[in-house]
Amino acid sequence: MSLDIYIKSSQKEEHICECPTCYNEHKCESYPEIAHFNITHNLGKMADACGVYDCVWRPDEHSINTCKQMIEPLRLGLLRLQEDPEKYKAFNPSNGWGSYEGLIKVLSEYLLICIENPDAKIVAWR
Repeated sequence: MSLDIYIKSSQKEEHICECPTCYNEHKCESYPEIAHFNITHNLGKMADACGVYDCVWRPDEHSINTCKQMIEPLRLGLLRLQEDPEKYKAFNPSNGWGSYEGLIKVLSEYLLICIENPDAKIVAWR
């Protein structure tokens, strides 16, 4: 099991798509994907300990819809992780699925995408 995070453009795009039911072409609208992140649920305790679990795993439950709302929580969580690596490495899953370094990498990339695309939409699938 894992968490999938999709960062979607705030700009709608129109295109022609084929309907899977009637096989006719129709005009469709979508929000292009800017980025996709996948995080194992095994890192949930580490994410909770550094204060990012709620906003990263459950943004919809905390009224976080856009990247600009995620910048500060990600920045603070990364700061906590980097200030005390040994504290957080203690949360590394014993089964080897997920790691402190992996969480740092994903959250760093996520933060960069949010800074570069503050109006983009966040969609999380648990």
